[in-house]
Amino acid sequence: TRNLIDETSLATLKAMAESDASSEVRATAATSFASVRATVGDSKLREAKQYFLRNAYTYYSKPYSNPFDKSSLESLVYSLSGDQIVSEKVARFQLSERMAQKALEEALGLDCEYRSAYVLSICNDAAQISEYDRSVGLYQKDGAEGDVLALLAGQKSYIDYVLRLRLIQAPSTELYAALGQALQDKRADVAVVIIETIRETRRRGAVPAELVAALEDENSRLVRAAAAIALADWNPVDDFDGGALVASNLAETILSGGVRVVQRVIGDSQRANRLAGLLRQVNAESYSAVSTIEEGYAMVSNSPPDLILIDESVTIDQKPGSTAPINYFVNQLRRNYRTASVPVVVVVPEVRMAAAKDDYASDERKILVVSDSIDSVGMRSQIFDPLFGGKDDAKNAATRLAAEAAKALAAAASSTATGIPLESTVEALLKVIDNREDVVRLPSILALGRIGDARAAGPLSVVAANGENSSAIRVAAMAALGEVLQGSGQTSPAVLEVIQGGMASADLDLRRAAWYAFSGAQ
Repeated sequence: TRNLIDETSLATLKAMAESDASSEVRATAATSFASVRATVGDSKLREAKQYFLRNAYTYYSKPYSNPFDKSSLESLVYSLSGDQIVSEKVARFQLSERMAQKALEEALGLDCEYRSAYVLSICNDAAQISEYDRSVGLYQKDGAEGDVLALLAGQKSYIDYVLRLRLIQAPSTELYAALGQALQDKRADVAVVIIETIRETRRRGAVPAELVAALEDENSRLVRAAAAIALADWNPVDDFDGGALVASNLAETILSGGVRVVQRVIGDSQRANRLAGLLRQVNAESYSAVSTIEEGYAMVSNSPPDLILIDESVTIDQKPGSTAPINYFVNQLRRNYRTASVPVVVVVPEVRMAAAKDDYASDERKILVVSDSIDSVGMRSQIFDPLFGGKDDAKNAATRLAAEAAKALAAAASSTATGIPLESTVEALLKVIDNREDVVRLPSILALGRIGDARAAGPLSVVAANGENSSAIRVAAMAALGEVLQGSGQTSPAVLEVIQGGMASADLDLRRAAWYAFSGAQ
């Protein structure tokens, strides 16, 4: 009937007209194919496999145009098992990619060497993997209905042991072609999964042009970073002219990792300035302190931060009755959907801690109470780690990416030869060894030691001498300082003083690293 006519059916009708065992079916399918083709205005006659490929590409690249993705229809994907029709329930957001997969299977069933279909299959598998990983994190975080979570949980073995394995086992030439397809289609999510597969499976040989092109992808910083990390891990030396791009992308990735934005609604100016200094030490960017609750709320609601610091000195113009100004402020935040989930940290004098916790602290309302004597270590352990540690948000993802970039630099620097100008990344590395998360600082310090640039000696000694740093950071900085001095043999009195202080430390690991550093100093 006319309301069933759709160009999607051309693939199946053409396949039946070409290859069905029954001559009667072939004739009827040919008639229906011609009728549908004329109705939908299909001007170019294709083979059946090409029609299936066209359907698949439409589902993959334009899921919003899928005529079967309607709220009035169930999210079911059908397939034949022998002579039985089998249906599979999928999440609504998975429907188009799973339909694309079925169309590609049909195309490859008609021609197992149909390269275009195989390349698109790699892209579609990568899209499903990316979407699954993203959705699991999102639905768990947002507390989705149990049926969605159960559906995703039931798909885990298929995603891990079918789709991921298919990518791992894909031939290099087709995998590289799929990366080129993803870049052409501006599918950053797909490109990143393919690049990570290239890296994890340690493909070697001639560097593919597609991976070098990813270094300059104008649509996604994540793609550029993933490509740079993969190529640094690959560390090509011969016939490779993309080293400068690798270095610049790694430096950019390391510098842009995980900056948190904090609004200070602090009435005490001395406290506000001290907190601003601590926030810089933990890689947080803070807005200027404001003097009233109303002013603070206006700034926060206009540009919601990751975190709000407030103290009891801040004044209020309105009269909220019996409600304390800070509770009034939080009530206003929680009524605004833009600020409803922004955590609030109340900073009070140590003598007020117990009473302030009774007045304000609430896990449900996301309110913490800390002492105004807090230091940078406490900032991390009492505020940032509890609120953001382990959360799969964009800034934590950027931090993990920055750590991977620094590790890739350290690995490349440990090789006897490299085509990457490592010295050009030293300035970026030096900027992060003071005030980033330790997961970024440690590999950055390691990379500086292995690069061995004399510019790093002073900054590394400062990190090693800072008692507020963790033992692991101080030991790593001292050991890296030793590597730098082994190469240059030159040191300053200030650096030598730090080394001598480390040699007398009660920390055995720091003392051992300091003696190593001393052996390289003249």
